[in-house]
Amino acid sequence: MAIRHAEKWERYKHHGDNEARADLIREYVPLVHYVITRMSLKLPCVLDHGDLVAVGTLGMITAVHAFSLERGIEFSTFAVPRIRGAVLDELRRHDWVPRTTRRRTAQITAAMKYCREEDGLPDLDRVAERMDIPRRRLVKLLARLRPVNFVPLDQPACENDPDGMAVSHVLPDERAEDPQRRAELAELCRAVRTALEALPEPQRSLIWEHYFKDREQKDIARDLRVSRSRVSQIHTCALNNLRKQMEALGAA
Repeated sequence: MAIRHAEKWERYKHHGDNEARADLIREYVPLVHYVITRMSLKLPCVLDHGDLVAVGTLGMITAVHAFSLERGIEFSTFAVPRIRGAVLDELRRHDWVPRTTRRRTAQITAAMKYCREEDGLPDLDRVAERMDIPRRRLVKLLARLRPVNFVPLDQPACENDPDGMAVSHVLPDERAEDPQRRAELAELCRAVRTALEALPEPQRSLIWEHYFKDREQKDIARDLRVSRSRVSQIHTCALNNLRKQMEALGAA
C-alpha cells in the first residue's frame, strides 16, 4: 500500500529530519478537526472547540512520533484512535460528574427508551419496575441527575443584546455583605448594648467579662471574691434579665 507523504515519512523516520516532521504535522492538522467534528455530537460541553483541537493535535503529534512505516497502513488509520483517546482522556479529566452517576443516567435512559417503545410515554412506575428499584428511589435519582448548563462567563447575559453586559458582570458577589443583613445586625447590636446597660452590677460586668473578653467563670469568681456557684447564679440571672430586656425592645 502506498502511504501518503511517503517521502516525508522516510526523511523523518529514517533520517531524523525535523523539517519533514513539522511538514507532516501541518499536513495532518485537518485530520484533528475531522475527528473532533465527528465526535462533537456526542461530547458534553465541558471544553470549547479550541481546547479540543489543541488536545487532539497533541494526540496527533504523539501518533506521528509513534507511527512506523513498516506497519504498511495509512497514518490516518493509525492516528484517529489516538486523537480520539487524547480528547476523551482530557474530557474525563475535566468532567465533574462521577462515573457511577453517568452509568445511572445511561441505565435510566435505556429504561425510559424501552418503556417508550412498549407503552408510548415512559411512566415512572414502569421505568422503576424496569430498573428494579422503588419509585421514590427513581424520583430521587432523576432529581440528582438533572442536567447542568455550562455558560461562559464572557457570554452576553441577554441573548437579545449581544453587546450588553457579560454574565460575569451580573453574577452576585458571594463575598459581598448583604446590606439588609448588615442593617439588621447593626440594629441587633444596638439592642444588645441597650439591654446590657440596663443590667445591674455585677451582672453587667460578668456578661462583659465572660462573653466579650472570653474569660472563664472561675477567673471572674476570683476577681469578685465569690464562689463559682455564686458566679453561676449571677450568670443565670443576668441571662434572664437580658432576655427580658431584649423582649421589651422587640429584638429577642
